[in-house]
Amino acid sequence: MFKVREPKEVVKDALEVARNLFNKEKYKETEIVCQQIVKVDPDSSEAFQVLGLAQYQQQKYPEALTIFQECIEKYPDIAENYNNLALCHSCLGDYDAAIANLTTAEALDPDSPIYRNNIGFQYRRMQKPLEAITWFENSLN
Repeated sequence: MFKVREPKEVVKDALEVARNLFNKEKYKETEIVCQQIVKVDPDSSEAFQVLGLAQYQQQKYPEALTIFQECIEKYPDIAENYNNLALCHSCLGDYDAAIANLTTAEALDPDSPIYRNNIGFQYRRMQKPLEAITWFENSLN
């Protein structure tokens, strides 16, 4: 006789599989697992985040951008969602949008130096070394 598992248990196990696949750099497989998870549990913030990261790692930047925008709509208080969205904008060459999202991330989590450092990288890509240096220095404080 088998036991019927609760959907939350299945989602938890599937997320573990997705994380393991992601850590093994099996991004396509990760994407497939996460797509199935969000069908079952459309409120799983972690599944959306991992899905977006898997797409980002496959250089599917427009798709990842859409996923991270959806993450922000559902979970506007998670700074990492803005950081991830910013990285997609940066890869697509929209550095102003990247900076705007990183600024929001930094406002939500001012203790994390990552967002200030990433703003510095955006200014560096924009050929604005003085602004980049300022943000890099701020990330050290």
